[in-house]
Amino acid sequence: MQDHLEEPSFTVTLSPADMFLLYDSVKTKLEVWAGGHPEEQNRLFLPRDELYRGVLEYKYEHIHIDRE
Repeated sequence: MQDHLEEPSFTVTLSPADMFLLYDSVKTKLEVWAGGHPEEQNRLFLPRDELYRGVLEYKYEHIHIDRE
């Protein structure tokens, strides 16, 4: 019986500007999907959603700064 190895994962630290840019890039890639393996497209939804959560969290935490 083979041992099930988990796929490696990574933690990345981004500036807010880089997070916005990466979110927009992934979102655009999905919007203009040119075809290919459906699994590749499906794998883009999770990072898109996680990046969007980060964008929303940043905006929520810093809304008072933007209004000053």
